[in-house]
Amino acid sequence: MGEVRAQHEGAIGVLTLSQPDKLNALTLEMWDALPHAVAALAGDPDVRAIVVRGDGSEAFSAGADITEFPEKRSTPELADRYSKSVGAGLSALAETRKPTIAMLHGACVGGGGGIAVSCALRFADERLRFSIPAARLGVIYEVEAISRLVQIVGPSYAFDILISGRTLDAEEALRIGLVNRVTAADELEETVLDYARRLADNAPMSMEGAWVAIRAAHEPWNGAWNEELEDLKRRAIESEDFAEGVRAFLEKRRPNFGRR
Repeated sequence: MGEVRAQHEGAIGVLTLSQPDKLNALTLEMWDALPHAVAALAGDPDVRAIVVRGDGSEAFSAGADITEFPEKRSTPELADRYSKSVGAGLSALAETRKPTIAMLHGACVGGGGGIAVSCALRFADERLRFSIPAARLGVIYEVEAISRLVQIVGPSYAFDILISGRTLDAEEALRIGLVNRVTAADELEETVLDYARRLADNAPMSMEGAWVAIRAAHEPWNGAWNEELEDLKRRAIESEDFAEGVRAFLEKRRPNFGRR
């Protein structure tokens, strides 16, 4: 049985997908646990950024645990229940306003890819092997996950990835914008954690404002995002973070945005 662990490393929340004997393949129980693990970190005011990783360094996740399919995804009713669980887990990540970074060691397949593209950022090691083999399994992925893939790489690359089921290496993933950065395998963890620590030093409201502004840009027809962004801008000007940022700049020091 696998598990999803939510832990702290200072101001960094670490969410670990753990079933290492199956390359961190995701059971239905793990999909069910994912929204709760995300909420535990996203709701903690001391957490400034969230790293999502697979247990160990061999794989981020090999996707859904297909050995469960005959029992848990074999009828339309069971498939619908399974799909809703997957969708809830992916949405929990995608809707998290704190920065989320997927640490992609090695294999990132199927549902693991869905988790990766639901994070705001993706850092990979040079051994990355990314694929979404839906066409080889006879399944159709949730529209929300596909929409995120399209936003990241564009419709043509997304179509290629989905209908071919082929594997992308780290070089191609970086070239098409699927990942933000590629490092040596033994440098990935420290690179991700160092980046997350630097995010944790920044103003939380400013980072949330960036999240909302990007949503407003992606959904220009949805006026609610612009309204929320204007509210955030007003609150930011009145906040202690803004006052501290200005003081720190004038005093030529690093700001301290409420870190304990």
